[in-house]
Parts: sequence; C-alpha cells; structure tokens
Amino acid sequence: MIFEELSKTTKDMQDLQRKISIQKNQDEQNATDSKFRMLLVQLDKTIDAIEYLHSNMNVNSDDEILASTVSILTTLEESIENDVAEKEKVDSADKSYKSLQTELKKTWPKQFEQLTAFTLGTLNVIQGINPEKVSACINRIQAAKIWDNNLSQFQSMKMAIDEAEQLIDSLGLDDEIKSFLSKIRNGKATLEDIFSADDKILNWIRKENLQSKMYVSLK
Repeated sequence: MIFEELSKTTKDMQDLQRKISIQKNQDEQNATDSKFRMLLVQLDKTIDAIEYLHSNMNVNSDDEILASTVSILTTLEESIENDVAEKEKVDSADKSYKSLQTELKKTWPKQFEQLTAFTLGTLNVIQGINPEKVSACINRIQAAKIWDNNLSQFQSMKMAIDEAEQLIDSLGLDDEIKSFLSKIRNGKATLEDIFSADDKILNWIRKENLQSKMYVSLK
C-alpha cells in the first residue's frame, strides 16, 4: 500500500514538474516574441527617421549605419522558425540595435549642427525683432538636437527651419545686411561694418530697435 502511494506521489510530482517546465518555456517564448515585436517597431521608426532626413533634408546616410540596419533586419528575419522567434538570434539583434542607436546618437550632433547652424545663428541675431516667433522656432529646432529615434521630432524641426527661413525672408534684408548678420554669427562684425558710408546698417539697427541687443567688445 505504501509503495502504491509513493508511486502515485512520484508520478504526480513528475507531472507537476513537467507542467512547470512547459509553463517556464512558454513564458520565455512569450518574452522572446514580445522582444522581437518591440525590436521590429523600434527599427521601423529608425528606418523612417533615416529615410526622412535623407529625402527631406539631404542628410547623407552613413554606409556603416545602413549596413548595420540591414544586418539587424536580416537577423530578425532569420530568427523566425515555425512562426516563433528564436531567443538567441533575437538577443543578438537586440544587442546590435542598441549599438546602432549609440552610433546614431554619436553622429547626429554633427549633422544637426550642419543643418541648423546658419538658421539658428540668424534667429539669435534677429530675436529682438519678433521674440515670440523666433523663440518658438528656436525651441522646436533645438528639440531635435539629441537623437531620440522620433520621426515627429525631425518633422517638427524641418517645419521650424522652413518657418524660420520664411520669417528671415519676410524681413526683406538686402545683401549688405545679410553679410553683416553673417559676420555677427561668426564673431567678425566690427564698428566699421556698422558705420558704413551710407549708414545702411546703422539705420536698419535703429529701425528694428536692436541697439540694446548689441554690445561692443575689444579683441
């Protein structure tokens, strides 16, 4: 009798262990599948952002970044077997994706500066003319300074740059004033530029009430 009870208890324990093992494996597979789906979504966002910047803002695509993106996609495709994701390959793709984002965060600041330096510099110079509009443009442009894998942020930056250029054009500045603003941005403007023969720069400064926004320094 006791042996029958022991045998039954052992069988019940084995069944329980098997169920626990099945549940554990299922939980691991669910976690892998969830990571796969999340990776696919995030990678899709990255591709959208890279494509947008290339197509709409003439940002040159880095060959290594493109190759890395394709490699991650390939790994994710290969990870699917019998309609489920293979943990080892998904983990590998996840590691590569994190490295890709790190690289994008390193390369983007230089690209951002190239895209926005002229516009931001001019906006800072003319801020006193239309503070509200200029500040709004600057804030929306600066919001994209750090790579955030967010397409809407880059779209907002592009719109702000376009609006800033329209605002600058609306001022009706001639080439002499534009040249003066360029010198201010580069820290090369002098009193000689302001007090020109026709006083064009000086008159423009007075017209836009910029006297108090400028200061004099010595080299």
